[in-house]
Amino acid sequence: MTRFEYDNTVRDLLGDDTHPASALPPEEEALGFNNQASALVVSELLAEKYLTVAEDIARRAVEGDKLLALLGCDGGDCIDSFLASFGKRAWRRPLAADELERLTALYQTGHDLDPSGADLERVRDGVRLVLSALLQSPHFLYRPEFGLPETEREGAYQLGPYEIASRLSYMLWNSMPDAELFAAADEGRLGTKEDVAREARRMLSDARVRSMALNFHEQWLKLSRLKTVTKDPAVYPMFDAALKQEMRSDTLLFMDQVLFFGSGTVEEMLAGLLTQPSLLTVNASTNGSNPVTRGKFVREQLLCQILLPPPAEMEIKPPPVDATKTTRERFAQHRDDPACYVCHQLTDLIGYGFEHYDGVGQWRDTENGLPIDATGEIVDAKGIEGPFDGVTELAQKLAESSQVRDCVVLQWFRFGYGRGEIEEDEANIDDLRAAFSDAGFDVRELLVALTQTDAFLYRKPVEEDSP
Repeated sequence: MTRFEYDNTVRDLLGDDTHPASALPPEEEALGFNNQASALVVSELLAEKYLTVAEDIARRAVEGDKLLALLGCDGGDCIDSFLASFGKRAWRRPLAADELERLTALYQTGHDLDPSGADLERVRDGVRLVLSALLQSPHFLYRPEFGLPETEREGAYQLGPYEIASRLSYMLWNSMPDAELFAAADEGRLGTKEDVAREARRMLSDARVRSMALNFHEQWLKLSRLKTVTKDPAVYPMFDAALKQEMRSDTLLFMDQVLFFGSGTVEEMLAGLLTQPSLLTVNASTNGSNPVTRGKFVREQLLCQILLPPPAEMEIKPPPVDATKTTRERFAQHRDDPACYVCHQLTDLIGYGFEHYDGVGQWRDTENGLPIDATGEIVDAKGIEGPFDGVTELAQKLAESSQVRDCVVLQWFRFGYGRGEIEEDEANIDDLRAAFSDAGFDVRELLVALTQTDAFLYRKPVEEDSP
C-alpha cells in the first residue's frame, strides 16, 4: 500500500492519526500516480522503515488505558478472541488456525519477556509484540488476490468475498474495509455485480471517499509540484509558502464541491478548473507565464495525449526576457522555426489562451504595457479542432470533447485499479465509457461503474497480469 493508504489504514484499524507513514520513503510514480503496482517495490530502506514504524505504532497502541480499550476486556483473558478479531481486521480476512497458533505463540513470547513484571504489563508486552508483527506482515502491507479456483473463466478467476471487500475499500476509500463491508463478506453478500454496486453506493456516502478523491485530484492535476515551485521575488514578492498552501486548498475544495455537492460532471469541473491559480502557477515560469507548459498540461492531463520529448541534440531554453514584448511575442520564435513548430503547435496554440493570467494566476489586461492576445487554436484533437479566445472558450471546447471524457475515464481506471491499461482491458474501458455517457458524465457514477467490470471482479494468474 502507499503511504496515504498506510496512514488511513492505521487510523481506521487503531485510531492512530499521527500519520506514521511520513517516515517512509516516497513512492515511485508511474503514469502520473504513486499507487501503480509496477512501481511499488520494497527496497531495503523501505523494509527497515516498515519495522521501525510498526514498532512505534504498536507501542502507542498499548500505552496506558489504550490497551484495555483495544482488548475489550480487563486483561489477558480475551487474548484468543482478540487475536482472531483484530487479526482479521489487520489482514482483511479471517486467519487460518495455524496463523492464529503462531500469533498466540508470539504473544506468549512477549508476555514472558519479563517474568517478574506485573500481570497487566506482561499482557502489554505480549500485545505490543503481536501488533508489531501483524503490521510488518505482507498480509497487511500487500493485498494478496488469488481468486476462487472453482470460478475459472477463460483463464480468469472471480475474486473471493474478502478480496472484493479490500478492492472496494482501497479503491473508494484508500483504506481498509469497515464493519459493514466485513459483514457483507462474512455473509456472502459480495458475490454478484449487484451486491458490489450496492456496497459501492453506500461507501460513496461516507466521508472517506472524499479523502480518496482529493488524493486522486492532487496527483492527476500535479498539485504536489506546488511544494517545490519557486518564483522570482522581484516579480512576485507576495509568493510564499502560505500562498502556495492556499492555492492547493482552494483547488482541492473546488474539486470536492463539484464532485460531492454539485453535479459531479466533467462540464462543471472544467468550468472552473482551468483558472485555478494552483494550476496556472505550477505550469508557468519563475518570472512569467508559459504557454508551452500550460498547453502541455491540457494535452497530457485532460486529453491523455503523449507528447514526444525534443530531440536529444536540441538545446532547450526559453526565449529571453524582453521588456518590450509580450510573452506571446517572445514565444513566436517556435512558430518561425519549422523544427520547433511541429511539436509546439500542439502546446503553444493552446497555452496562448491562458495569457490573461500571469505566472501566479493573476488576471492581467496588458503585459509590458502591451495588450494581451489570448486567442488560440486546438489542433489534433478529434471533434474540437479550431480557434478559441481565452480560457472560457477553451473550457467550453474541452467540456464538449469526447477525448476529454475518455481521458477522465482512463485516469480513474489507472488510479482506481492501481495499474496501467493493457490490450485485454479494451472491452472494460469501453464499458466504462458507455456507463459514463449514460450517467451524463457524472464522475460519481463512473466510480460505481469501476466496480462492475471484469477487470475489477476477476483476476488472471500472475504470469498473465500486467507488469
